[in-house]
Amino acid sequence: MQDKENEKEWFFTFGVDHCPYNRKYVKIFGTYGVARGIMASYFGTKWAFQYGDIKDFKPEKYCCTELDLSKLIKIQVVEK
Repeated sequence: MQDKENEKEWFFTFGVDHCPYNRKYVKIFGTYGVARGIMASYFGTKWAFQYGDIKDFKPEKYCCTELDLSKLIKIQVVEK
């Protein structure tokens, strides 16, 4: 079972070639691994970085806006 103390808000960014999500970021609450799993269920591996604090990537510096996951449909990722 995951330790509740390690749960927090994680921030995921997209690279400039990750259209249509360029200059977007996603917030996901959970442990490091759980948050990555949720991100993968939506985007597979088509994202750039995971940050533990919004101050670490400074969305305003890169003109990033939040992408609301509740408005997206999850995809099924099949690993080969």
